[in-house]
Amino acid sequence: MSASADYGVKLVESFAPPKNWTPGQEVNKDVYAVNTGSIAAFVEEKVSSVMTVTRETRVDAWDADCTELTEAEKYSMEAGSYLAYVSDNTSAHKAGDKIVDFTPSPTDLNGYTENPVTDFTPDKTGTYVFRRSIKVPNNDGEGETFEYAGYYYNATSKKYYKIDLISITPDKIADNAGDKEKTDGNLTDVNVQYFKDVTTKETPTLVYDAAGHKLVATVKGSSYITNAKLTQYAENYEKAKHDYQTALAEQTRALAEDGTASQNLRDKLAALNAAKKAEADAKEDFEEALKAYKALESEKNAV
Repeated sequence: MSASADYGVKLVESFAPPKNWTPGQEVNKDVYAVNTGSIAAFVEEKVSSVMTVTRETRVDAWDADCTELTEAEKYSMEAGSYLAYVSDNTSAHKAGDKIVDFTPSPTDLNGYTENPVTDFTPDKTGTYVFRRSIKVPNNDGEGETFEYAGYYYNATSKKYYKIDLISITPDKIADNAGDKEKTDGNLTDVNVQYFKDVTTKETPTLVYDAAGHKLVATVKGSSYITNAKLTQYAENYEKAKHDYQTALAEQTRALAEDGTASQNLRDKLAALNAAKKAEADAKEDFEEALKAYKALESEKNAV
């Protein structure tokens, strides 16, 4: 006996995952059962799978899986800047060294477009931080502010790795009069975190959205504190610390100039107290965010 009926069902989908997912982002994965046969078919679809999730995360210690920098990213930190910090004090490079960028000949198109270079080459494994002035100082050398960026260099592999400056400690020097302080732009200490891509397999939580007629799949990673948010807390804290140091210098100068409890001194003291409170609040916010971030990372790793 034989039958001419052609049974056939094919599963097709419309799905274009983005290269970089962001928390809360919604991406449709439209799945259909297509009858490729010659007779009617009854189809039941089931969802049973895991999602492979890769996310950039922060780690406290460097390892070989940390995120590497491109040549252009490395060059953008060095060119035209000053070296502000070296973690290995045996390095031949010292804080305050000027980094000069070499511009290859325009006739050498490969060298000109693909191989930007500076006169700076790290000689020791460790953290290197560079600075640029973003505010011109006044005649007394005060008022200058800087921006900082850096990388971690591994002398064995000769590779450069992405870091984030969590906190910095300015190198303060006194002027000849000894009655005020100013910053030379160098750093005596930095606290950094590293970046790496971590891939995990997670079972999605499935919830049916009756109003939208769709099945919503989420993974735990979507609730994590984002790098951008944590970085913002760090930047707020750094700004508050800088503002406090500025207020402290103003108050010190007011004391030197006016020995009586004048209105000028009272104003400076009030500004100092306000800046100190803002620094403490910003530090608390940042430390709470960092604590929550690390707790969630530990929970993720346990899963």
